[in-house]
Amino acid sequence: MPRTVTYQYYTDEYHGDIVAEDMWGHAALLASAHLDRIKALATVTPYGDEDECESMAICAMAEVIATWDDATGHSGGVSSERIGSVSVTYASVAEVMPKGLGPALMASVRPWLHVKVASMPYA
Repeated sequence: MPRTVTYQYYTDEYHGDIVAEDMWGHAALLASAHLDRIKALATVTPYGDEDECESMAICAMAEVIATWDDATGHSGGVSSERIGSVSVTYASVAEVMPKGLGPALMASVRPWLHVKVASMPYA
């Protein structure tokens, strides 16, 4: 069952500011599901209190998911914009996460969880 991490925990304990409050439920649910998948496919050892480390890992993965959604346009992002003399171009997915979403999610949990992978598609 996915672990629930509140937006208040994300902002107060993790000190996150990348994921908007209205997107938190979606990003946190996906992050929690990814953590469950990692735990099913690998040996996961927290670097401290298990609940705290897993909650922090979910926050980190939620930021990766939100960044991915922004870069791929899932959140309705604009790839290029010009208003008068001001021009903005957003980075491509390849520039944001050159190795893809899976490796970025795995890298984001490393400060809190040691993941020993036997055989996982993205490690």
